[in-house]
Amino acid sequence: MRNIVFAATMLISILCWDSSHAGDADAGKPDSAEIAATINKLMSQLTQTAETLDAEKTLAPLTQDKDAVFFFDSRPYTLKELTHALRGMYGNLKSMSIKMDKTYVKVLGNNAAVWIACGKGKSVDKTGQLFEEYLTETWIWQKTEGPWQVVHYHESVVSLPNAEKKRDIEKSLLPFAADLQEIPPTAEGIYTHIENYLSKNPGVVGAAFALSPELGKKSSFYVFRKTGGGFEKRGSPTSYDYSTADWYAKSAASGKTEWCEPYYDIDGAGLFMVTCSMPVYNKQHHLMGVITADLGL
Repeated sequence: MRNIVFAATMLISILCWDSSHAGDADAGKPDSAEIAATINKLMSQLTQTAETLDAEKTLAPLTQDKDAVFFFDSRPYTLKELTHALRGMYGNLKSMSIKMDKTYVKVLGNNAAVWIACGKGKSVDKTGQLFEEYLTETWIWQKTEGPWQVVHYHESVVSLPNAEKKRDIEKSLLPFAADLQEIPPTAEGIYTHIENYLSKNPGVVGAAFALSPELGKKSSFYVFRKTGGGFEKRGSPTSYDYSTADWYAKSAASGKTEWCEPYYDIDGAGLFMVTCSMPVYNKQHHLMGVITADLGL
């Protein structure tokens, strides 16, 4: 909550500062498209610099104001502290790549803008181990007498399953798929097998089996762990076409195990999670449906 309040206060301060300079020579209606393009270019340069693993150069656009506070992985840092922390982190890495899939620039005025983004980071440490992370970032840029500077930034990091964890989950789904091949696709039988799977795999927060529309009816069965213990069942709402959802469509089309992008499960477990999907075929190799395993992040 403190992080949110700080960020909100900073935004209000910038807005007030910008309004108080309405009479300046360069005041007037901002060219939002031009400012947004400038901020996007600056962030692109900053991201490329971060990939060189040079902490000082990466943080060069940040304000030197000693009272400024920056949040990395939900922890507050001064510029000096942040530089020290990143130097240590970068020093343990062999390489790093960052790809932001969703970006948005909110122009607050002639002199202020906010860059918001989410995406993935991949890094390899000096032992050769690969790490994948989901990133959400907010950068507040302000321009006074000199160039644009970052007056506040907030980055949250969520670790994604590593290769070993993914292999374990994929392996755990194989007997689950084999069990479903042997039963008629009835709700009672499917729910029983899903609960059995979850009982044997305590690290999985939820699992599902969605029938192939080729069987004549769209129907899915989902079971997830309740906070207080036990399981809760959920059928698919009639208004939801799961056959077009990433977790179903990718696996059904490729015929292989697939991992979807991280998301928040608002209609089920109520967690930020990532899902592994595997197609299930009958003995004639016709698609019966897709099974899933959810991992909380």
